[in-house]
Amino acid sequence: MRPIFSLTRIAPCLFATLLFFSSDIALAQAGVLDASWARASALGSGKVMTPIGGSNDSARAIALQSDRKVLVAGTCYATNYEFCVVRYNENGTLDTEWNGTGTLITAMGRFDDGVSAIVQQRDGKVLVAGTCDNGYNVFCAVRYNGNGTLDTSWNGTGKVLTQLSGNGGWSTATTMALQPDGKVLLAGFCTSGSNNDFCALRYNADGTLDLNWNGTGKVITPVGRSTDDAHAIALQRDGKVLLAGRCFNGTENVFCVLRYLADGRVDIAWNATGSVMMPIGNGLFAGANALALQADDKVIVAGECGSGSISAFCTQRYQIDGTLDTSWGALGKTITPIGRDGVVHSVVVQRDGKVIVAGECFNVTVDFCTIRYNSDGTLDARWGLANSPTAGKVITPIGSSHDQAFAMTLQPDGKVLLAGSCLNSRGDSEFCAARIYADDPPQPGCAVDLDGDSQVYVTTDSLMHVRIALGLTGSAVTNGINFPARATRNTWSSISAYLVGKTLDIDGNGVVTAPVDSLIHARAALGFAGDAVVAGITFPGDATRRTWSQIQMYLVDQCEMTLPALPVP
Repeated sequence: MRPIFSLTRIAPCLFATLLFFSSDIALAQAGVLDASWARASALGSGKVMTPIGGSNDSARAIALQSDRKVLVAGTCYATNYEFCVVRYNENGTLDTEWNGTGTLITAMGRFDDGVSAIVQQRDGKVLVAGTCDNGYNVFCAVRYNGNGTLDTSWNGTGKVLTQLSGNGGWSTATTMALQPDGKVLLAGFCTSGSNNDFCALRYNADGTLDLNWNGTGKVITPVGRSTDDAHAIALQRDGKVLLAGRCFNGTENVFCVLRYLADGRVDIAWNATGSVMMPIGNGLFAGANALALQADDKVIVAGECGSGSISAFCTQRYQIDGTLDTSWGALGKTITPIGRDGVVHSVVVQRDGKVIVAGECFNVTVDFCTIRYNSDGTLDARWGLANSPTAGKVITPIGSSHDQAFAMTLQPDGKVLLAGSCLNSRGDSEFCAARIYADDPPQPGCAVDLDGDSQVYVTTDSLMHVRIALGLTGSAVTNGINFPARATRNTWSSISAYLVGKTLDIDGNGVVTAPVDSLIHARAALGFAGDAVVAGITFPGDATRRTWSQIQMYLVDQCEMTLPALPVP
């Protein structure tokens, strides 16, 4: 591995930092509970259960905050089933700064509400979305401030409910994505007569419906012959939107994927039609519940399918054009039984290209279950009990008997967070979460705001970027710079300490140069967008980010830099 950048004063500290992470991972078995998390839990370290409502609490979504606090959202019962959110500190204890108690219940519709997704915005606000019953089911979302209070700047009330199907048709929101420009996508399925179709909508950053999305803010798209249920969403770097779920092709239920352009129109370049339907297993139970994009833009879809008389963990991988990627598993597919029945609810891709799927499986009881695949779809022998007949698979009991892992996310250090619904000793369900080891090397943090004032300027940050890229150290990096009053780092010692374990590499080739990385940094800081950022730059052959859309997504998502929105095709 090449160094992030060459600095003699930083290199020893960087080596020590990386050595610490390597030692920590080496001592732990990938796939097992992390004993350093939730140490005081009554269940034992590594896992926690939290009651919120009066009964029947079920967590369906998880998000990791920028400060590594953990948000878990789902449904709990008060007068009706309501939106419920719990927040844990980084160590797994309940965070009482969230609504004063660590838990929160919000009534949305007139009757029962159900949560399906949660995300944190870059400004610390929290969005929770799902389905609300106002006499019929509608898409709905709520936005909270960082302390759990309602953010009334969101649609004027903090809440928004939107009907997609006309005249009382039912709409079920199952997934959500946050765009780099702050717009919010909700997706799921809508009922029209006896059929379900894929449907989606887009809100502006203030919670109003975005009429630029398909001309109305909403889109409803039939995919198969009758029942089409979308359960997962992914946002590509170019702004295109992927939905995945279950469709009926006239004979059997199959995995299906649909792609929209950034403006909400169906993208007919995807598999030459805009959608793909692909059988898997024996035709029983088949349906995709999760979707993830790899670094090379290939698409991983995961869910359940029939294997003999049981339901197994199943995946498919597609090329960037929507065709099946036959280099994955057996001709583009994997079918992996775990326990006597299994259902995948979530999927993530590690930085090393390995793929983790999580859900529930049944043996004697229903438990949290995970499988890890190598980048080619073969089972990873390092996951779980290495080189054993069960290698690649891990079954993790949490509560007393019925544990369902509905959500998963990766931490920056490579550890895996799971959340779902678990039964307590009284037979009642509660929110539950767990953290497990995954030996994915941590990604260096991205450094663009070098002086720590929450802004990126050419005269400070970009100037220091180019000096560091040229090999300067000490006062030579900060000489002549007029630091703003709110800068938290204005000396070389504070800046060099901040850079330990971080990268200035914008084009993604592992080295930092002034003619490429520093020039891009300066142009972005000046407000350039599109081709103006990359014009005239000669990218090295091993650069992984060469286009504006790739660089913009990296700077926004990884570096938290405020930039113009992605252009609509």
